[in-house]
Amino acid sequence: MRWSRRGPHFLAGYVDRLKQAYPRRATGKVLFPFRQSFIVASR
Repeated sequence: MRWSRRGPHFLAGYVDRLKQAYPRRATGKVLFPFRQSFIVASR
């Protein structure tokens, strides 16, 4: 399967996990607001 088909599903799951790991605080801010993520993947 090509990235163009898997990509959106992977990114949606990744964003959901980030939101669970780094929830918004009472002030509305995130404890560790990473502006960029660097991912290395291999098979």
